[in-house]
Amino acid sequence: PLVALAIAFCLAAGASASLGAFLVLSAVSTGFSSAAAGLVAVLASACGIAVRVLVGLLADRRGGRHFLLVAGMISVGALGFAALAWGSLLHAPVLFIFGAVVAFGIGWGWNGLFNYALVQNHPNAPARATGITQTGGRLGSVIGPLICGVLVEHVGYTGAWAVSAGEALLGAGTLLLGRHMLQQRIRRETERSE
Repeated sequence: PLVALAIAFCLAAGASASLGAFLVLSAVSTGFSSAAAGLVAVLASACGIAVRVLVGLLADRRGGRHFLLVAGMISVGALGFAALAWGSLLHAPVLFIFGAVVAFGIGWGWNGLFNYALVQNHPNAPARATGITQTGGRLGSVIGPLICGVLVEHVGYTGAWAVSAGEALLGAGTLLLGRHMLQQRIRRETERSE
């Protein structure tokens, strides 16, 4: 399960890290002035901060199923990437801003909750579990922007954001697979201990 979760983290973080590297440049390419593009990044980042804090507060009140929420957040983030792609293609500023806020806010606001869920499900080895999955996340954070940059150069921002949307969806799907594998492992361990 940890390898699947690490791959999920890699894919989702790869898509998200591309925002930090290319959002402002993409906004300028879409028709925003440099100052306005910077404001789009500030707005999107502020939404990301707010969502992380809110999700953390709510996680303390929720009973569990945090990986499901994380997968949902990553999937909604994929919609944000799709909106960025369409906003770039159509030079539609409102659609672009919507995509930036959704991709940054919801689509990148999940990683604290991911780590919380991981530690909850690995109480006897939290360092090992986070070490494995964080490796995936860091690889994605390095590889994602590199791939995005190559895509921007060859197919433009529209194609790059569309691929990021697909990457996020693959990450969400892989996370659900990892969650399923984890539940099966926990079920087997519970049956053995009875």
